[in-house]
Amino acid sequence: MKILHFVRSVSEIYGTYTYLHNMREDMSKYDVEQIYLCYEPSKQDNKNVFNQSVTSLDQINVNEFMKEENPDIIHFHDVVSHYLITNDTKYKEFYEYSKRKIRVRTLHDYSSVVCPNYLKYPEGIFCEEPVNETCVKKNCISKELFDKYNEYLEEIKKYDGIFYFSDNVKNTMQKLGFNKDKSYYIPPLVKEQQDFSEGKKNNILFVGRIANEKGLVDLLHAAALLKTDNWHLYIAGADSMKYLKYLLKLADNLKIINKVEFLGFLPHEKLKTYFLDSKIMSFPSTC
Repeated sequence: MKILHFVRSVSEIYGTYTYLHNMREDMSKYDVEQIYLCYEPSKQDNKNVFNQSVTSLDQINVNEFMKEENPDIIHFHDVVSHYLITNDTKYKEFYEYSKRKIRVRTLHDYSSVVCPNYLKYPEGIFCEEPVNETCVKKNCISKELFDKYNEYLEEIKKYDGIFYFSDNVKNTMQKLGFNKDKSYYIPPLVKEQQDFSEGKKNNILFVGRIANEKGLVDLLHAAALLKTDNWHLYIAGADSMKYLKYLLKLADNLKIINKVEFLGFLPHEKLKTYFLDSKIMSFPSTC
């Protein structure tokens, strides 16, 4: 069996990376061949453990590539809303070809099943509900974008399987009318008990992309409410300079700038020190 994974990127700065890495190792035991196709090339793509050059969509002729690789299953990991809000259409030919194959999709978070404008709202503002006609009447979303998004939703309901990680995504799928008999919960991909002990210092640790949907605005506001000064917040993850500046300014306004440290992207082996030295792991993500 051969599975083609269609992803935004295989860089380890994205959460999908760990998911694919574990899947690659585990499914190789069952003689499942896995290949990867990226939506867009990334300068970070060399930071991966797949030991292969990963082709991007703009480097191929879709028909020729698919005939040569001939996968049995196409597993989608991308977020269509990215294409819709930027009017990007280069994905369409590949999506159309995929109808000839078995199609499955993993909804890594609910940015895949809520209003596409969720991805471009100003910092700290979220709409976490499925989009409907009321949203159009309130001018929260244009009729054109609403129609394109609904077309996408109706198409993925035809997929042979949808995988999800959380109750939030499951509940949203139910509201949208997904077939529960083709929806599958995937538990956390923890392979073995890690040897982590509780840190001796009152350190708080967040690990993830520094992005709007990760809830860092809420985390900074929560930290500012602490009744003690005996703490330090470490935030590890790749970031955009614009959003990082926004968070730094917010921390300064909240008068906690000297208690917060942005570490930038750290490979897994360097993160262990921070895990061992922290008492609290923070998961403020809104998605």
